[in-house]
Amino acid sequence: MKTKKSQTKKSQTKTIIKILVSFFALYLCIYYWQGISGIIGSVLKAALPILVGCVIAYPLNILMSFYERHFFPHSNKKFICRSRRAFCLLFAFATSLAIIALVVALIVPQLVSCVKLLIAEVPSAFTSC
Repeated sequence: MKTKKSQTKKSQTKTIIKILVSFFALYLCIYYWQGISGIIGSVLKAALPILVGCVIAYPLNILMSFYERHFFPHSNKKFICRSRRAFCLLFAFATSLAIIALVVALIVPQLVSCVKLLIAEVPSAFTSC
């Protein structure tokens, strides 16, 4: 039977080994930073389309679920059952585009007025400096 002292010593040894391996891995990351950053950049470039797809698909799925619940939910007609997904997808895209257009229409004019105000204040800032 193992004693408590030997179990403690083994766990301390494992902890020390984990710390040493971590420091060695950190040293290798620092020493080979150019190569590692290139690999990370390549992975991010490859994963970017997947991430963008996920960002787009999540809100569209929420809208599609809503539309599918409300687009003739109890209908057994063949045309409605077949076209439900397509119409809900189109409605979800249209709703998303409308929301984006609304946000852009609200933000862009304010952004333009802020930039105009900053440009108008630049000469007075230079003279005060």
